[in-house]
Amino acid sequence: MQSLNVFSRLSVRFPLRVTLVAPFLLLIFIAVTLTGFLSLSHGEQAVNKVTAQLRSEITARIEDRLQTFIAEPQTLNQTHANAFKLGEISLADTSTLERHFWQYIQNFPAIYSSYYGDERDGAFYGANQYPDMPLQVTFATEEGNRVMYKYKTDEEGFRTGEASTEPSYDPRNRPWYQVAKAAEKPVWSDIYSDFSTKTLMITATYPIYQETELQGILGIDVTLNTISDFLRKLKAGETGKTFVMEENGLLVASSSKHAPYDEKNEPIAASALPEPMIQAATQFLQTEYGDFKKIQKGNQFEFQYENETYYLQITPWHSDTGLNWLIGVVLPKAEFMAEINANSINTLILMVVFLFIAMMVGILTSRWVTKPLRDLNAAANRIANGEWDQNLPTERGDEIGQLARTFNNMGEQLRAHFATLEQRVEERTRELATAYKRLKSSQAQLVQSEKMASLGQMVAGVAHEINTPLGYVKNNVEMTRRLLNQAEEVLSEYHQLVQMLVSGSVDEEALQAQIAKVMELGNEFFEEDTFSETNELLKDTLYGIEQISDLVVNLRNFSRLDQARIADVNLNENLDSVLTIAHNMIKHKVEVVKQYGELPPVSCSPSQINQVFLNLITNASQAVKEGEGRLILKTSADEKAVQVSIQDNGSGIPKEVLSKIFDPFFTTKPVGEGTGLGLSISHQIVHQHGGKIKVASEEGKGTRFVVFLPRQSKLTQSSPPPQSTA
Repeated sequence: MQSLNVFSRLSVRFPLRVTLVAPFLLLIFIAVTLTGFLSLSHGEQAVNKVTAQLRSEITARIEDRLQTFIAEPQTLNQTHANAFKLGEISLADTSTLERHFWQYIQNFPAIYSSYYGDERDGAFYGANQYPDMPLQVTFATEEGNRVMYKYKTDEEGFRTGEASTEPSYDPRNRPWYQVAKAAEKPVWSDIYSDFSTKTLMITATYPIYQETELQGILGIDVTLNTISDFLRKLKAGETGKTFVMEENGLLVASSSKHAPYDEKNEPIAASALPEPMIQAATQFLQTEYGDFKKIQKGNQFEFQYENETYYLQITPWHSDTGLNWLIGVVLPKAEFMAEINANSINTLILMVVFLFIAMMVGILTSRWVTKPLRDLNAAANRIANGEWDQNLPTERGDEIGQLARTFNNMGEQLRAHFATLEQRVEERTRELATAYKRLKSSQAQLVQSEKMASLGQMVAGVAHEINTPLGYVKNNVEMTRRLLNQAEEVLSEYHQLVQMLVSGSVDEEALQAQIAKVMELGNEFFEEDTFSETNELLKDTLYGIEQISDLVVNLRNFSRLDQARIADVNLNENLDSVLTIAHNMIKHKVEVVKQYGELPPVSCSPSQINQVFLNLITNASQAVKEGEGRLILKTSADEKAVQVSIQDNGSGIPKEVLSKIFDPFFTTKPVGEGTGLGLSISHQIVHQHGGKIKVASEEGKGTRFVVFLPRQSKLTQSSPPPQSTA
């Protein structure tokens, strides 16, 4: 149900013809896209499965070929060893020994050489069958200065003539002999390059013991070309590659046309073979494992190389005779995905075709449906413009025809009711105007009430501030009047003394008595330091009068009877005036910290801005605990505006009401302590000055109001902001 509501809200934003066509086009697009995606996904899964089976099958065939490759030399070595043990051949009958090797080597075309090296004197006997060369028998003995002789043979294996010689050949010094002697069992030698055929070879060795004493070692040379030939014949797709390498990374064989050795006829690493797929596979394995010896089981991978994806299977292969090789099969994914990608393109083309057909059908259908609706809409607009005589054709028998008939009936009813509608509207308009006037009057009374209440609080505080200096001025005047009475008494006695002196008939005793009285009063007057005390009292009196004068001046600056006047003022001075007015409210309760910056003049209504500051400072003083409050006043300016920050450490404002504090009549104070108009009017004052006021608060940590005023206010003399001192 909720999804239908969402669809309804979205559909009303588009024309009806779009709403009718778009869902069907969207459904067709989704269906075709999903079908294509599933087809591609299932096709790719099938390819992955087929290639995995293909890689496993190719690997199995290579393993079988390698098993056959090592089985033939080992079988032939076992045959020779049995012949030695049975006495069929021996060093005593060299002719029979040579023909024995000659006869058996012909049964194994992959074997190049079969021979025996004796432990006691280093004698060497064997047979060779190199490609494009006749069969040979070969030997080297101590009596012959260890020169290796190679003879051609007849059809029965007897020497027919010397073919070639090689000096200083002792089989006991050869690597194949030494590795078998050290292993004390049949093993394979390392891969090496044959100096005669210039191909990579490997030797199968078989030590012969009599009881525990080594008699000699049999050896069979096998070329690795046979493995490469097999790999080239083994199809790995159209362009796939196979390779075999040792655990140290040296290449054994590959299906590549490139030779597995370098210019010096030395074995090369698989990663150095100039075959991109094999290089990429070995580099990937190097990155994946770090060391080829860590490959302990067969794994299949999918990797990227030059923006192409490849399938790889690497399988370790081991033999009981010491061979530890790795079999690799690399297949390009694109080769198997070509047909699937072609099908995907066909699917995309079909999707575009079906979308186009569906779009055309949808457009024609929507036109057939929406044309009468557009006519209905046009008729409704004409009725809205006062053209009441509108009739739609009703010949259709479907829902749209029924809607047209209903519309015609509605038009007739509207014409009947419109005659009385204007009179009712006028009556309702008069009622609303009357209610609006009453509402404006009530609002003005509430604002005036708020102003008067706040003004009363302010006047009470100012009266208290004036009463304090006025009290001690009055007291100082009383004390000064008493001191003046004392001075008047002294002057009166001096005056009588002077009169007695200037009269010639004064009594001597009366004169002496008057002098004594004057001296007594004078001494008393000076001892009490009456003049100094009077001077101090007059100074205190003048200070008190100055305090009263400053308070009156600040009060005048704050109130400014010409409230609509626009002036250029320094807001730092306005803040000081407000602090003076609010001194009685914040003293002993709030510590005021001033952080004034250098401010340019701001064009504004000073009295209204003072009211905003007083509202914010008053609210801050009411939000803090007595004796623990802290009020930070900070001002700054930039190229466009002046900022005034008023921050307290009070109780803060809850988050749920923070967005409502500028609403009229909203207050968080208890009933009877506020009307909720102070911040609303302050917000309106700042807004009418072209500025803005922001607030940030956290419960338990305080509140910060920031007032932004432009240097040149948009306020004019003819549009003063509302008045309030709340």
